[in-house]
Amino acid sequence: MVAKRPALAARPRSGPRRDLWCGHVKTRQEHGRLRVSPSDFDAFLEGQARTGDPAERTSAVLRRELRGRIERWAAGVAARIAEGGVDLEAVVPDELDQHLSSRAPRAISQRVLFLRREFARGRVPFVDPVVDPLRAHAYLALAIDSVHLAVSFELCPEASADVKNLQARLAYAPLLLELLTALEALPDEVAIGVLGVPRFPQANRASADDVRALLELSQRSRRSLWIGWSVHREEALAHADALDGDLSDVLASLAEVYRVVAWAPDNDLIGATRRVDARRRRSSKVRAKEERERPRQKREERTTARKTRRQDGEDTRVRAAEPTSIRSPEPRVESAPPPSRASLAATLRGARKGRSSRRELAVVAGARVRVLTGAFAGKVGVVEALEPDGRARVRFGLLATTVEAKDLAPATGGRPMLASSHRGVGTKRG
Repeated sequence: MVAKRPALAARPRSGPRRDLWCGHVKTRQEHGRLRVSPSDFDAFLEGQARTGDPAERTSAVLRRELRGRIERWAAGVAARIAEGGVDLEAVVPDELDQHLSSRAPRAISQRVLFLRREFARGRVPFVDPVVDPLRAHAYLALAIDSVHLAVSFELCPEASADVKNLQARLAYAPLLLELLTALEALPDEVAIGVLGVPRFPQANRASADDVRALLELSQRSRRSLWIGWSVHREEALAHADALDGDLSDVLASLAEVYRVVAWAPDNDLIGATRRVDARRRRSSKVRAKEERERPRQKREERTTARKTRRQDGEDTRVRAAEPTSIRSPEPRVESAPPPSRASLAATLRGARKGRSSRRELAVVAGARVRVLTGAFAGKVGVVEALEPDGRARVRFGLLATTVEAKDLAPATGGRPMLASSHRGVGTKRG
């Protein structure tokens, strides 16, 4: 007699989905985790193979596995950025050498880029079709190599529309104030500079003159303007459990910088949309006028042809004059002179004046607080110092940022604070 096979237990209808993989129970919530490990960095050591669990695996296999984890993690980050009002697409390019002087591609790093969606990239003006589409647009990025893990906002010189948009913002004080406010909201660990040259250690303390000088250097050297946070291998591995959230927080705060810099129909500081619409309106008017004038032109041509045939011995051709449109010159808008650092500082102080709230009285140095709004909304941190303008410097593990005191609330729980080996942790840098 053949024994009956036991019936399989029905899958529960509620709770997280569980899949068995090599004896490990994996939940749906784990699918979006990055969880960097030593093998992720070792995968980019050239010419060396690394060992896996039961058998040896090459660096190419390790990079392929890391790429899959990065794609799943990037999808969650893109959804978070979209909730903040910036719609970006996560693109994971192939392994290429980022140095343009190198002819032979080699795996030096793995990147994921957050840039405009494909249908939106076609609407951006001043885009050269010959240029690599990933360099013709501003983007956010995550990059990992054998030594570092970094998240950043990058503005390549080939991104003409975004560069012109930033130049227009730097030339007009009210628009410049919005950019400086976005930079001030970045964590203290975020730096600003040009790739390949020394950079300022803190982007939230960069002035308008600093940003203007870096943008000019970027255009002269044909290198990208870079704003980001780089974490060394040892530090990333020491805080691997909390690093996923920190990287996502920094990208969310950099998304606000992207929003005020990158060209968009609702952030058109160079008048590209207005000029395109004006040309379209003029073209439609010219076509409509030509359609109305075409019957009359044909009658005049026939009349002229009859008169020409009546002339004795003359072979004269009369060409019908086509209507021409008179294009009125566009008024020239002269940009205001760049504001000085003193005037901008006074403007920032005036903008923050009067922001005091009753909640500020409850915020003291050393208190645990929860952020209510912004890129760090919902995060629990410790107040390190109080600023005289109604703001507080709050530390979240590896990161520290300045937040309006009115946007903080006392917290009794949250993620435990972590000791960090990052330079300047626990001290206020001058």
